[in-house]
Amino acid sequence: MPTENLDEFSKDIKSIFDLINSSQLQEKILVFKIIFIVISLIFIIFIIYFSLRTNYLRLLFVEDIENSLSWKDYGQSKVLKKWEKIKKRLKKDSHLEHKLAVVEAAKLLEDILKKMGKNEISLADKLKELEIHNIYQEIAENPDYKLDKEEAEKVISIIEKSLKELEAF
Repeated sequence: MPTENLDEFSKDIKSIFDLINSSQLQEKILVFKIIFIVISLIFIIFIIYFSLRTNYLRLLFVEDIENSLSWKDYGQSKVLKKWEKIKKRLKKDSHLEHKLAVVEAAKLLEDILKKMGKNEISLADKLKELEIHNIYQEIAENPDYKLDKEEAEKVISIIEKSLKELEAF
């Protein structure tokens, strides 16, 4: 009796495979197969395109490898990129860009102090120590404050000197 059930089961399985492999069914689903293959290829192309177009893969793999192979401290390349962005802002002729450069430089200094574990030193204390707290405070509190290029360059150079002393770059 169990062999009869097994034979019957195997016949049912065989009939299902025969139905799936039948040429009639294959002709009916051929269009769907082609459509799904085309859609899959389009998605694969989009994935490859956007992976190459964005910096995601670079950030995920290459930057860590570069940092581990270079003599620089980990994350130092990010600090240098931010600093270059600040320097570019300083080269523009807009006082708004100059103010933004000073604010970004102060924020960078604050971030580096936090990363170094110097939480007892606040940004305000560090800026007071560097004698640029008044300018930073004026920028933060007064939106109409006009910061000329020379003054901004002076503040940025003081912050740069401080970052070099902290060995941030």
